[in-house]
Amino acid sequence: MADVARFVEIVLDRGVAGVYNVGTGRAVSIRELATIMMRLAGLSGEPLYAPPRPGDIKHSVADATKAKSLGWQPQILPEEGLRRLCTLNL
Repeated sequence: MADVARFVEIVLDRGVAGVYNVGTGRAVSIRELATIMMRLAGLSGEPLYAPPRPGDIKHSVADATKAKSLGWQPQILPEEGLRRLCTLNL
């Protein structure tokens, strides 16, 4: 969220418009995300899986080249971002 907030600030400061991808440019599997979340929640065991559904996207990686052209760079790794998300008081 901090990376996205910094990007929004850049967009607002520069008055640019358009569609931008904001991401690390590194693939992160659902298994990796689930394992991180389980660890943060203090849960043991392995993630449970359901069969794939029609239309599920198997691989997706954000190409943040356009966002980087504005001077933005990702700084928060997925695990740190999830840790921060888990500690929010919503």
